[in-house]
Amino acid sequence: MYNLQSMCLFALEKQVGQKTQGRKYAYQLNRNVGLGYLKRFLPALLLDGPKRWWARVKELLALLLSALEPIRTDKTRVRKKRLMRGAERHIYEPNYKPSL
Repeated sequence: MYNLQSMCLFALEKQVGQKTQGRKYAYQLNRNVGLGYLKRFLPALLLDGPKRWWARVKELLALLLSALEPIRTDKTRVRKKRLMRGAERHIYEPNYKPSL
């Protein structure tokens, strides 16, 4: 699956460069979103005939091209981790009144 995704992303590298030419950051395809698209198309890619296969591949590549993310190399902001519920992990809240 990962190799198939890498082939698709490699095929779109030149188009990504052309599409994002005037932008502030360099862009790359989002692999996580791309994998979701690929999972949706995988049965059709494997079972369709040659003519429908090529149409599906073009549709998949267009979807992959719509999922871009900037490459930000100068990450200087420190992430602040928050605790949601410190020591009390699970809180049981009944939806009825106690009988006593």
